[in-house]
Amino acid sequence: MNINRKILIRLEGIVEAPFEQISSILLKIPPTGYVHSKDLLFPFFDSMDDPRRLFITKSGAKKYTLFAGEEPNYSRIAYIEVDISKHMLAFYGGWWFGSEYHLSPHSKGCQITFCICNVASGLSRILLPFSKEFRSMFKEETKINMKKPFQDFLNKIAKLCNCSGYVVK
Repeated sequence: MNINRKILIRLEGIVEAPFEQISSILLKIPPTGYVHSKDLLFPFFDSMDDPRRLFITKSGAKKYTLFAGEEPNYSRIAYIEVDISKHMLAFYGGWWFGSEYHLSPHSKGCQITFCICNVASGLSRILLPFSKEFRSMFKEETKINMKKPFQDFLNKIAKLCNCSGYVVK
């Protein structure tokens, strides 16, 4: 996790299942090797409707790299970080953004906090405000558009646990 990160979008949801159950589902170490996107319980993959075959490699103690495509023409999609001790799952995509999922106990089950963060550093951080994609993060419409895939993600987890899940803010 980048200590210089700045949260741009934050959404919170509840899955009405025990925190430990949700943690064991979301914070498991991803498989390495070939997988299909439909077989991964990663946030926002369902909404991507991505039929590509993916390849995951271990790149550190808690870090993985996610590739798409076939050999030898892989393209990196994201870095994945799973930190069980901090109850956090993160995806770092392009050159400036990361999406983080923080889990915490809640009186109704498990709270999942989703954040899109600016993780650019150095010169990239200075040039970032000129990016159209970055500027769109400040529009209320962008946050509204993020709620549906987040709700879909909560529904997928809730279905596995035979309970309900919903966005709270």
